[in-house]
Amino acid sequence: MGLLLTLSGCAGSIGTTARSLLTHVREDQDPNKRYQAYNKLGRLNAYDNPEQVAESVAELSKRLMEGKEPPVSRAMICRSLGKLKHPDARDALLKAMEDP
Repeated sequence: MGLLLTLSGCAGSIGTTARSLLTHVREDQDPNKRYQAYNKLGRLNAYDNPEQVAESVAELSKRLMEGKEPPVSRAMICRSLGKLKHPDARDALLKAMEDP
């Protein structure tokens, strides 16, 4: 059964809702799981309302501006913010352009 779950992509699932994904972003020590959460937060179907989008944009922008994530995660944050097309992400994305 474990092999079947691994092959089907179900192993290590981090959820699909904005709430569960933000929990991983804020609390998970595993950078790979945070990366997955950053990726999924760029999908509009993860959100139930505009307030959740705004909360995610604020959290992603904060993490991007802190610069503490690995480069690949910072790139994913930029991608997700771009896909959300929220004006509050502008400053963080402009600052990210200076990121080596």
